[in-house]
Amino acid sequence: CKGNVSVSLMIVTLYLFAVYNVFCILCITSPLGCLVNNQKTILKGIAMSSAVLLIIAFSVIAPLYANPVFAESDLPMLVVSKSVSGPLFYVYALLLLMGIFGTSISSFVSIIDYVCVKSKSASKNKFIIIIPLSISAFILSRFGFSTLISILYPVSGYIGCVALILLTINYFKQIKTSK
Repeated sequence: CKGNVSVSLMIVTLYLFAVYNVFCILCITSPLGCLVNNQKTILKGIAMSSAVLLIIAFSVIAPLYANPVFAESDLPMLVVSKSVSGPLFYVYALLLLMGIFGTSISSFVSIIDYVCVKSKSASKNKFIIIIPLSISAFILSRFGFSTLISILYPVSGYIGCVALILLTINYFKQIKTSK
């Protein structure tokens, strides 16, 4: 996100951020739904996680909106933390690095596991997947973090929008056929 952030772009960005996160947690939360017997517990969980997501989204967007110069950086929140405090900068940088590394590893392992479940040859020899995936990740890393995020997050958000619409349609079709 370079330059000034317009209000309409900020609304789309917040929406895509929310949809991206919802889309990512579906595979985690879906199996848990059948383990919870009480509908109120599910609704409380949805309300609490939505509130936390909104707080995180606004805490990230607010400083960028208040000072658009921060948005010109590859890692704007790192610049914000540096402007607040030197020690906070190092703590935030470490947390950010751990978050990026953790996300990368979990995504890498998830892709390998998914392909191994779908392909018998890949499950016998995981290097068939690991080597091309590693090479692809290395090549993509050459484009820079902000470039990848500016492309992948919105694309994932739009895919998530389509997926959520299709899930909603399927949900109502299931209700209609069960009557």
